[in-house]
Amino acid sequence: GMDMLYREMIQLKLVPDAPAPLTMPEQTLTFAGENHTWAEVVLGVFNPVIMTTLMREQLLSSDHPAKIFDQLRNEFTYRHEFGFTNIAGVNVTASDLAVVQGLGMTVAHH
Repeated sequence: GMDMLYREMIQLKLVPDAPAPLTMPEQTLTFAGENHTWAEVVLGVFNPVIMTTLMREQLLSSDHPAKIFDQLRNEFTYRHEFGFTNIAGVNVTASDLAVVQGLGMTVAHH
């Protein structure tokens, strides 16, 4: 998001130089079993229910939830960008493949 804002500011001549290319960590995920839907693939990359549960456990048990929230946000590394995610060893239907690829993921068939 910050990269997008910076690039827009360059276009509006609000900042002088072009940014250095953004590098993001890539990940390759494999799934148990063979046939999956696009939703299962997306939730395998990032499941907000799991993250919500983890956050609630830490925040509700703390005497300083605002401090814990800031710490969780600053140290958050669980979610990867779809465009930097490779999916291996999974079969999806053509329509589900179109959704996953439309989100920016690369799917390697086996």
